[in-house]
Amino acid sequence: MSTLAFYLRYASRSLQRSGQRGLLAVACVAFGVFSLVSLQLLAASIHEAVLVPPRHNVGGDLSLSRESSLLTPEDLASLAADPDVDAVDAIGTVNARFIQTLESSRVFLFNTILAVDPEVFPLVGSVDLRGGQDLASALAAPNSIVITSDLASTLDMEVGDQFRLAGLAGSSPIPLTLSGIAEAMPNAKGSTLIVGRATARTLNGDVDIVTRARVLTAAPDDVTNRFEAAGWTVVAPQVVEDDIDKLFGFALPAAGLLGLLVGGIGVANTLQVLLSRRRKEVATLKTLGYRQRDLLALFGIETAMLGAVGGIVGIVTGILGSLGLQSLMAGTMPFLLQFKASPSVLVGGMMAGVVTAVLFGMIAIVRTSSVRPSTLLRETPIQTTGRTRLATIGLSVALFGLFGVLGSALVGSFLKGFGVIAGGIAGLVLFGAVMVVLLMALVRVPIPGLPLLRMAMSNLRRQPIRAAASLVALFVGTYAIGVSSMGIKNASEQVQIRTVETTAANLVAFGLQPDAPDVLRIADGAPVWTDRSADAQVFWPDGTPVAYVSSVSGRGAEAQADVEVAATPDGERTALWLTEPGQALVPWRIEQMTDREVALGDTFVVQIGEAQAALTVAGFYDLPNGVPLVRTNGLVVLPETFDALAPEGSAGVTQTVAFEVPPARLEAVTTELGEAFPDAVLVSGTDVADMMNLLINSLFTLVIALTSLALVAGTVLVANGVGLALVERRRELSVLKSIGYSARQVLQTVVLENALLGLIAGALGVGATVLSMVLLSNGADVEVTIYPSIVVILVLVSIGLAAGSALLVAWHPVRSRPLDVLRAA
Repeated sequence: MSTLAFYLRYASRSLQRSGQRGLLAVACVAFGVFSLVSLQLLAASIHEAVLVPPRHNVGGDLSLSRESSLLTPEDLASLAADPDVDAVDAIGTVNARFIQTLESSRVFLFNTILAVDPEVFPLVGSVDLRGGQDLASALAAPNSIVITSDLASTLDMEVGDQFRLAGLAGSSPIPLTLSGIAEAMPNAKGSTLIVGRATARTLNGDVDIVTRARVLTAAPDDVTNRFEAAGWTVVAPQVVEDDIDKLFGFALPAAGLLGLLVGGIGVANTLQVLLSRRRKEVATLKTLGYRQRDLLALFGIETAMLGAVGGIVGIVTGILGSLGLQSLMAGTMPFLLQFKASPSVLVGGMMAGVVTAVLFGMIAIVRTSSVRPSTLLRETPIQTTGRTRLATIGLSVALFGLFGVLGSALVGSFLKGFGVIAGGIAGLVLFGAVMVVLLMALVRVPIPGLPLLRMAMSNLRRQPIRAAASLVALFVGTYAIGVSSMGIKNASEQVQIRTVETTAANLVAFGLQPDAPDVLRIADGAPVWTDRSADAQVFWPDGTPVAYVSSVSGRGAEAQADVEVAATPDGERTALWLTEPGQALVPWRIEQMTDREVALGDTFVVQIGEAQAALTVAGFYDLPNGVPLVRTNGLVVLPETFDALAPEGSAGVTQTVAFEVPPARLEAVTTELGEAFPDAVLVSGTDVADMMNLLINSLFTLVIALTSLALVAGTVLVANGVGLALVERRRELSVLKSIGYSARQVLQTVVLENALLGLIAGALGVGATVLSMVLLSNGADVEVTIYPSIVVILVLVSIGLAAGSALLVAWHPVRSRPLDVLRAA
């Protein structure tokens, strides 16, 4: 016990004296544990959100619908009367796509709106509302609505705020009150709105649109057989493997392992620097009778302490990093990610950090502790013995086994785990060899004048292998950020062009009279087209409701700009717009949606309120290219046909007006119309572009956050390399200062040496980025723009990180007096 106590005291004092080197070793371990913990926690959150329990995904024991029609009250009654059905949850929908807050004329796109009975929904799982509120009380008041927390965060909304819904023909833009914020949903889906069935009926123009029913039953097979025989579509819960979960479940932990590997390499380099500076201490201990195993114990405990401190820092930063990455991920995926600090992940990350630090540290310790004291005192080159080489090989095998086991545990496969590690190491070695060859070729280029730069290049020629790891990490980070930056920038510009410049109408107003003088003045002209629409019940000739076709729009021939007459299902094309009252255009995908054949001349029965009419199919329509701001999902008729079904002043009718505004004036016109007509809902091409760009920017930020880990690793490795080089070259630097070089010039040499590394890595990274963009342009036949500003910024960032870390590490050592260094040597 006394020996162990001595070891602990000695190691503790050594850590206290290690100064900057010790902090750098802690940073290396912390970086590795941070990578492992944060990415593993993120992968676990994605796994739980994507692979929810099958019953939660379906919403019960079974989900039932009619393939070609909506569910009627009779359908729901037959379900409730079935002896094997214990509970029924009817799910409806609302024809809307956009949210508009009352304080702004801007809109935001959402994913799904559910019309539910809050006393029943959900049959399985729960909707967890912020503040512990229950769903039934939240939706008890008329025109109340619940939204998921990701939408509330994006829109900066709180309970009590009001907004409108709009976007599909027939939806009524009435004010709704936010009565609850859902932190969790049974199926973990985000960007979701929940309203009561009564509110949905009001929004849908007094039409109850029920698309499916979920049931609880103890006899699912019997219920399935009976209802399938009656023409229902029945979906049962089943385990589904998801590609998103496979991708992130494998890629994120694998990246975390590689981060831990880079951190371990940094620990080995740092320990090599520490031991290089403590050769006299090691020699003295050996002279006093301490054997190699004592030295291994002393420095092993010291390294374990470094690993423990780094592990604690890594766990704390890993939790914070996981929360940040999860927030970024929420903006790119339609899931509600739930953060859980798994004890097994945290403890495992801590243990992995300590063991990695000890094993990597031992590789450096074994070599120093095995030599004779006279060799250390004279500072002659250390000759590696066969025993040392054997111990080093054994430690390397142990490291490979450790990372292989970690990989197997993380990705759930022994072969995949060891394969990731073996492939990662092989890839790093191979790529490092390529970088060494390129580096040696570039630093041999003759440079006239600039003596400090020539000296820096000469130093790189002497230690190319040490620089290879830094080059690889900086290159990978530069390339990954470059590809994602240019790809996302191109995507953003294409979205802007398609939504603002190529769409026939780039401003659509709901609830606005088209002939009002102020409207015509502000919009700089008459509208492109107008549309009166309403939710309707559409029936097949046999009287069954038609699913997915739930509105009627009255449009003149000018509306062909946003509704194109399309090919008929049999391939023929109807070239003319509607010519007679009583005719209708139907979506050309109606056969796919309803699984029924539709031909020219067929009839549909349409009911709006109490009015009914039989409409004849005169053609089929499609939506044009670009991004239409209004997506008609029902029948299109002439204005006089619509007026006969819903005369002026009828309830539930939505007036839609579309304008084509010059792109340069679009922002100003939208703002002015919003101020002049606060009850209207305005959707502009700019809004759609902004929504798409918000998604693109969230994806960009997430990718940058993940790929920047490689740049951080490169910075750490550069700092380690500089520290080790300064120890090994302290005599050289002292001689330079003795013959007249100033500390500033010596520091400039060190910084130039590493800035050159950053320049090479950055140039190669952006070169590979440009090549990838050109290949993408040629292979995918898309127009890709190369942005010089991104190229310059990435090269400067690579140079800055490498030079900055070198400056930080070398600042103090180069100011040592030459006489002190030479005497110590």
